[in-house]
Order: sequence, then structure tokens, then C-alpha cells
Amino acid sequence: MDPLLTDLKALLEDRDERYAEAGLLPRRLPRRSSLEIMRDVRRRREQERPAA
Repeated sequence: MDPLLTDLKALLEDRDERYAEAGLLPRRLPRRSSLEIMRDVRRRREQERPAA
């Protein structure tokens, strides 16, 4: 990896840590896999079907 990119990444991580400590960053949501998303979509559709 390019040394400049490594330095930039380190600076951004430090900035993010400072912002998080100050409460300026929203908490990160855990990433969901596409299978989890499709499962939730299917469940939502099944719940909406009888109501319609």
C-alpha cells in the first residue's frame, strides 16, 4: 500500500476516534449480509399479504 494512503488512513481513524469520543459520530450499524436482508424482506412481505 502506498505510504501516503497509509498515513491518510491513520489520520482519518484518529479523527473518527476523536469525533466518536466527542459524540459527533452516529454509532455504526452492523453490516447485514444479503441473505439476512432478503430474509427480512420476505418476512415483511408475508406479514403485509394477509393485511391487504
